[in-house]
Amino acid sequence: MTASRFENFVSRFGAMLDASQGDEARILREGTPLLRELVSHDDWLAPQHARSPETGYAQYLLHLDPQKRFSVVSFVWSPGV
Repeated sequence: MTASRFENFVSRFGAMLDASQGDEARILREGTPLLRELVSHDDWLAPQHARSPETGYAQYLLHLDPQKRFSVVSFVWSPGV
């Protein structure tokens, strides 16, 4: 995992939330490209957070903002689910 890529996203997203002052339209406008940039790479998710069970799905909490403004969660489904 490229920790710096994920940590950079978390830091930038938190700073964007600070600056947005709760303006939902601004959060969507400025947060979308941040998330798009993160998920356009496949090197930031640790292997243990990409494992699926034999059936069903797994959910991993990757980050919970200290102020509880946002969280980042990985959902991984088993093949064929």
